[in-house]
Amino acid sequence: MPHLITRPCCNDASCVSVCPVNCIHPKDLPGSSSATDFVGWYNGHLTA
Repeated sequence: MPHLITRPCCNDASCVSVCPVNCIHPKDLPGSSSATDFVGWYNGHLTA
């Protein structure tokens, strides 16, 4: 079953703990306002 990652999750990493395939990980990037790094393949699509 596909899942959609929406902008609110991208901003505060609130969906990290509920990701069904563990493909979302918090990452602190210098100069970045995003709190989440999307990595990995999900249902055949790259999410990074």
